[in-house]
Amino acid sequence: MKIVRRLYVLTLLLFISIFCYAGQKYIDGCVKDLHSSTVYLACVQDGTLRMIDSVQVNNRSCFRFTVSDTLPTGLYVVIFNKEKTSYMQFIFNGEDVSVSTVFSAVVDNMEIEKSVENMVMYEYTKQSIRSNNRINRLKLNNANLSKENLAEIEMIRERDTWLARYIIGKYPHTLAAAMLKAELPAGIPPGLSAREAENYSLSHCFDNVDMDNIALTHTYILSNILNNLLAHAENKYFTYNQQVESYATTLDSLFYKVRDHPVAHNFYVRQISNRFKYGDFDVLYAYMEEYYANAKKEESSCEAPVGFTVKDRIAAMKHTTVGTKAPEIVMPTFEGKTSKLTDIQSEYTLLVFWSSYCYHCTQMLPKVKQIYDHRRDNRLEVLAVSMDTDEKSWSDFVKDGNYGWMNYCDFKGWQGVIPRSYNIQGTPTYILLDKDKTIIAKPVTIEALVLKLKELNII
Repeated sequence: MKIVRRLYVLTLLLFISIFCYAGQKYIDGCVKDLHSSTVYLACVQDGTLRMIDSVQVNNRSCFRFTVSDTLPTGLYVVIFNKEKTSYMQFIFNGEDVSVSTVFSAVVDNMEIEKSVENMVMYEYTKQSIRSNNRINRLKLNNANLSKENLAEIEMIRERDTWLARYIIGKYPHTLAAAMLKAELPAGIPPGLSAREAENYSLSHCFDNVDMDNIALTHTYILSNILNNLLAHAENKYFTYNQQVESYATTLDSLFYKVRDHPVAHNFYVRQISNRFKYGDFDVLYAYMEEYYANAKKEESSCEAPVGFTVKDRIAAMKHTTVGTKAPEIVMPTFEGKTSKLTDIQSEYTLLVFWSSYCYHCTQMLPKVKQIYDHRRDNRLEVLAVSMDTDEKSWSDFVKDGNYGWMNYCDFKGWQGVIPRSYNIQGTPTYILLDKDKTIIAKPVTIEALVLKLKELNII
């Protein structure tokens, strides 16, 4: 009877074990000479890294992440130090991944013990690195490459292309194949000049890209294409309006190419939104919203309230771009007086949109105060507009911080007239005005603000 009960218990435990651990996968490895006690796991999402986990390293310099096999297929990164200078990239496709390497030379010493897809990916990566190193040495040691050097470079590139095509043919349904195919060089017709060849490559940038493969949105492939297109559209000699027009023309071409591919289309809507929404070229965000987002736009995660429609944003953004007059602000000040933005006589005015419940704002305002306290010849005035709805929270924070600049809050939060007229989508937001109250910059970060103020000799 005891044996029966034991068997029953063991069977039950086995069932529970299978039930609890079904769907779990492991990402593990050992890194020789690893000095960090913690390693971090990140995924690539819309072209940027997003941290998703961290684990402790054991005394053998080994680690193990336990993840769900439902994690989206894509490119992931294990980061070996806080500085993020040492890391390994790998593809997760629902299978276990096990590796070993050396901290000082991660890729060169990478051994994939589990995961066929990563084995073939690193086979190509290692060869590609060796090829690039050889090509760079040839170019560094020879001001004018000889015919022999050029022939060797061509042979190296053909060898890499052959290996990529071999992997694509042998593993056609893998993400590794899709990534390698997307990066295959365009078949440039002979006889073109360097400039013509570059233009040809850009116009055919999607020839080898599976634009309906959602896994590619979890890699850098689509982001790199956008970066190349926008870099080609940049010109330091352009006026602001000329640069906007050049970017807009590029966006027209981009969205035309992806018009029948919702995965790529929505990816670029998100990318362009993140890139242009808060900076000097926010008019391009409005341009995209007006002509390309439409019903394909996904829900935004910004802080702006429900009811602040796309139409509202477009209308406001067109009146708050760099080079336009800032909308008037009429307000009672913290001291109970009434004032207007146009009454400010300083050479420059910095509008700061913030709230006491915004963590980044509470970290940022003391830094703005340092700038304000050390500005040259009082050339800069600050008008801080709060999104708070609770008067005590706002007034206590202003008093405790001893923020002696102009402070305003109507306690209507995002529904207030000012955030709507300035198209404020998140906090903190900075808008820099000149003496005529023309918008001259919209720095995205406090660091960008400092650089702009130094450029203007304000600090």
